[in-house]
Amino acid sequence: MVIDALTPEEIARHDRAIAKIRRKLFAQHTPDELGIAPGSERVLSATAQQRWCASIGNYRTITWGGLRFTLSLGASCYELTVSHCERDVFILHIANERGNTEVVSPVKFEELDRVARKHIENLRRASIKTKA
Repeated sequence: MVIDALTPEEIARHDRAIAKIRRKLFAQHTPDELGIAPGSERVLSATAQQRWCASIGNYRTITWGGLRFTLSLGASCYELTVSHCERDVFILHIANERGNTEVVSPVKFEELDRVARKHIENLRRASIKTKA
């Protein structure tokens, strides 16, 4: 396996995909409503790899990136990551401030905003119960 640089077309495609993820994630709710800390967005980069297989020879694979945000829910901080898995499936991952996984869920693109909101609201309720 050899890491390759992305072509200009692949970079443009990745940029369009990131914009599409962002639009979908915030289609129903603003970042503030989801508890996303202002200015915390980070783009996960895409990678390309040259591979070889005896039956087909050389081929190239691209792993698309995603987005990462800091969630501020009450006195607790979390990290929300949305990354591409395959076709229209994404991985929604939420980790607490110690880096331990709270939620990991495969999500179809069309469900991304709804499922992210549901998990964030569950964490918000859990953090309120913990304080009480």
